[in-house]
Amino acid sequence: MAPPVVRKHPRGRAPLLLLAALGAGAALGGCGGKAPPQVPLPDCDGIHLLVYTTGRSQAAGQQTVVIYDLDQGGFRALLDFGGNGRDSHPAITSDGKAIAVERPGAGTGEDIQIYDRCAGAFLARPELVTAADETEPTFSHDTSRLAFVRDSLGVPRIRLYDGASRKFVPLRALDSLAAIGFNSLSPSLDQTGSLIAFVHGSAPTRDIGLYSLTGDSLETGVAAQINTPNDEIDPCLTPDGRYLAFASDRPGGKGLFDIYLFDLQARAFVAVDSLNSAGNDVHPTMSTDASFIVFQSDRTTPPAKGKWDLFDYDRTMNQISQAFEESSTEDDLEPCLAWP
Repeated sequence: MAPPVVRKHPRGRAPLLLLAALGAGAALGGCGGKAPPQVPLPDCDGIHLLVYTTGRSQAAGQQTVVIYDLDQGGFRALLDFGGNGRDSHPAITSDGKAIAVERPGAGTGEDIQIYDRCAGAFLARPELVTAADETEPTFSHDTSRLAFVRDSLGVPRIRLYDGASRKFVPLRALDSLAAIGFNSLSPSLDQTGSLIAFVHGSAPTRDIGLYSLTGDSLETGVAAQINTPNDEIDPCLTPDGRYLAFASDRPGGKGLFDIYLFDLQARAFVAVDSLNSAGNDVHPTMSTDASFIVFQSDRTTPPAKGKWDLFDYDRTMNQISQAFEESSTEDDLEPCLAWP
């Protein structure tokens, strides 16, 4: 089961354990002097939220999705989220109202499912479920579009889904490259989904690519600046398309994989001096101005809990921290920030 919902008392007292919200009729009294049953209500509150997968409170080898409120310092409920312990790659809209998750389908491989936090239920989106694998979902910052990876032609490629029309947006340049074996993976979108950062190639020499929907073209100049003969993975764009964070095992870093921040406007790398470690530091997710970065790391120095942990990096202060119970002694993976 998921961790209990924990919220800080507004006056700074010890955290209160809140198992569920009370329904409108859940007051004392009722028929025969008995209190009516308390019905949990969906929870779609929160401003700065972090969604990720974790092995805490799960059977060995399983993981579930949790949502952590960075302002309140505790977990929020995901009513009727379900799952079979094999959820991965969660993504959350910037307003925190919806979560997309990669989940094994009914005999169809991996599928994308979208959970409405305010309704406490999954949306019916058959367009996202095929016999092929649908993986690695991510939202545009304005929440209008969803990108993910589908392997329907033997080559994984990014698909862009418009939530209003419930139709797919053609990515002609990427689609034509897929026809000759060029894969596109791990998408990250800007404000409207008009700029897509992605990974292509195979380990250990993957590269970061940038695709412009407006120009239907690849941004080859930037790619030449950020890629090396080594491995570049896990791209993350800010909504304005200015900053790109990613992980790389290139020479000159502090450890195995390190996280790098590139200013696409200035065409220069930005210092993140205290972020990296001697271990693997990967999967960055950022605030809208790239001043706050959450990432996963297998470092062993305090405050690491063991296995994969999540850490918070304040670029203004150049400091690493870890919120109360944000990480556990089990694997905590694939963070994704909701940040208006």
